[in-house]
Amino acid sequence: MLRSAIVLLALTAAAAVQTPWMQGDCATCEMTSDNRVSVTHFGGSEHDTHRCYQANSEPGHVIQWGGTQYGTVPQYAADTESHEVRCCSDEAKPNWVNRGGACSVWGESYLPGCIDSATFAEATDHCAAQGGRLCTAQELADDCTRGSGCGHDAEQIWSSDATSPSCECVCAHSETAAQYMVQMGSSHYNQNGNAPVAKDADSTHEVRCCSDVTLPGFQKINGCSIWGESFIPQCEDASTWAEAVTQCDAIGARLCTAQELSDDCTRGTGCGHDAEQIWSSTAAPTAAVQWILDHRNSGAQSCSTVCADAAKTCDQSSLDNLNNNDAAFEAAFEAWSPGHCTSWNTGCTSGNDCAAWGSPFIHNSHINDNTNYANGNGLCWKGSPVAACGQQPVDGNHRRLCPCM
Repeated sequence: MLRSAIVLLALTAAAAVQTPWMQGDCATCEMTSDNRVSVTHFGGSEHDTHRCYQANSEPGHVIQWGGTQYGTVPQYAADTESHEVRCCSDEAKPNWVNRGGACSVWGESYLPGCIDSATFAEATDHCAAQGGRLCTAQELADDCTRGSGCGHDAEQIWSSDATSPSCECVCAHSETAAQYMVQMGSSHYNQNGNAPVAKDADSTHEVRCCSDVTLPGFQKINGCSIWGESFIPQCEDASTWAEAVTQCDAIGARLCTAQELSDDCTRGTGCGHDAEQIWSSTAAPTAAVQWILDHRNSGAQSCSTVCADAAKTCDQSSLDNLNNNDAAFEAAFEAWSPGHCTSWNTGCTSGNDCAAWGSPFIHNSHINDNTNYANGNGLCWKGSPVAACGQQPVDGNHRRLCPCM
């Protein structure tokens, strides 16, 4: 069974429109001798509000996924919660499995039947009755019981590792961006080359939420490191961006990034939202920045020169924001020429050549691909690290895409 959502113990007053809660450098906390949360706020932080919570207020133990193909992050569970049970033994037992490698123990799930719901005390007794013990969190993380039955690979299993009270802080800051990126709930329905689209923050769109930890009802898609959900706790079909932030925050989650939506990490989670535009936490490129492609047919120039041609200045921060951010790359190309890019070349990454080649750019031989858009020939180049404003591409055919102000 999935663990319950963490209960917040302290919450500062929040601004009307905020970025999603995230780890940051806004505050730190520690547990006092009387089991309270003591918070220290950092002055000068870019975040102007924070919340800190006691992560495990009751006596508890670590739970771990039964198979690492379903998850690797251990979590805290109160001893009174109910979870699945697998047992370990330091000696061989009939029908118990030993997976070798890092595993020096034998594991089993039939005790003698499947135990799908037990408190920590009950789990301990079940294992003792079979002449075994609860596995350590490390033994579970090493997959020492994986494949031992009951379908428990996809569940969170009690371990013998006790936890002590601790606390965590997350941060947010007042948001002034006028636009945020929306992305289709499934790339199957995206008619925009799977690039996100900027929408006014006060317009209304559908909402899906993401979480960096498991939450009840949330699903984790293969290839994604986060969990997603559409029922929050009902379908939200027409929310402003600020309302969407609040709706996700209310269930201990956050808005997904445009990249997570682009990666289909919430696809199939319900409400018919696969075919709708979903709010993301990704702010649209500032309206003051104009993305301009080098107009030269040969002898490609730096972005400093490209912007100067338009009586503007290259904005280095906009280039920096592209690094390791596929959604931002695609939004930049979309801002330059909507619908042009229908396929991507990332070949510069294999030799760490992206900066020297002038990423992001379009090769001269593909500059007119937009005329063949229906055939899917809009080829654009992206890759990190991006070239700095003053970098002239080593190949004169690489026409740089430049943020100009």
